[in-house]
Amino acid sequence: MCTLPLVLNNCVEITSQGLGSTLKIICSACQATNLISTGKKQNRVFDMNKKLAAAMLHTGLGESDINNLLAALNIPTVSHFMLDQRQKETGAAMEIVAKESMKDSVKEEIIFSSPGSRRISVSVDAGWQKRGSGKCYDSLSGHCSMIGNRTGKVLGYSIRSKSCRMCYEAFKANRTPTEHNCKKNWDGSSKG
Repeated sequence: MCTLPLVLNNCVEITSQGLGSTLKIICSACQATNLISTGKKQNRVFDMNKKLAAAMLHTGLGESDINNLLAALNIPTVSHFMLDQRQKETGAAMEIVAKESMKDSVKEEIIFSSPGSRRISVSVDAGWQKRGSGKCYDSLSGHCSMIGNRTGKVLGYSIRSKSCRMCYEAFKANRTPTEHNCKKNWDGSSKG
């Protein structure tokens, strides 16, 4: 209110939201209460929490790995709920970017293919996340990717999942699952 600098010693409350915090600082001159964010926000969500979720997806680290890292750095750990929400938002955004990137890569692959032809040459590879032993093929998730031979860029991908935690929990409790983004899309064998 009075435009004088605030002093951190006058902070009366800290509200943490993942890696970000909001400081409640009282001005020593005019006694006005000021809410100061420790980082940039978009729609009440700290950017740093979105970046943490993107880093988790990129590195393959889980919640306990991240919290162990934060604890080792003497940074307060983050909640499961916050990480789950940010990963859902970040994952959805990454899927949109991936699909747009693949569209561009297909166009580029067509340009570099034989002149006058719309045929392209690709390499495809697929696998399940858990290796088969020769007798047992029981992986719950798998992937497939298609790469253009001329550009070396990903032109398509697919993911198969034989399970969904929310559907499984609802089944165990003998109830209908709540509305959710179910990733289960395969009922066949892992060899299939």
